[in-house]
Amino acid sequence: MFKAKLIDDPAFYRMRKKVLLLGLPTFALIGFLSGQFSLPLPYFAGILVLIGFLTAWRIRTHKRASSMVRNRQIEITPDTIRLLSGHGKILETIPVTDVTRVTVKETWAMPEERIQDLIRELKGKPLENYLIVQQGQEERRFDILLDSFYMIEQLKKVIDDWQDRGLILETVS
Repeated sequence: MFKAKLIDDPAFYRMRKKVLLLGLPTFALIGFLSGQFSLPLPYFAGILVLIGFLTAWRIRTHKRASSMVRNRQIEITPDTIRLLSGHGKILETIPVTDVTRVTVKETWAMPEERIQDLIRELKGKPLENYLIVQQGQEERRFDILLDSFYMIEQLKKVIDDWQDRGLILETVS
């Protein structure tokens, strides 16, 4: 069984980029400050205030981004796809037998895991983990927040099971 939080708002990816961008000047200032031993007190205090301001802004932005993934969860078994509320109440159940096609990512990864991922995210091409479920003519996209390798392995097991059962799977890169 696979369980994960669903990303409710596509703006989450922009917020995650903002969090990264706000962290860069903070770390640069901390690096500058740690290399300066004879900095006059007013400059030292000013840099500390600026670091505090940037850190508070980054925390606030991170909280707003986190609020975009708290509302719903997805639970996937070989037989069903369940959408749950943030409190665990079942909102919807989709039997896999009613699904005509599933589009999945070719590779699953955790965001910001490698330096290349960070650079790609800063360029405006965020790592998106999603699956698209088609029931008849209706397509639904579920953006998933992956936060552990265990979750990725569980999802791969479910997808492999679907493939063994003959469900039409389409992979995208």
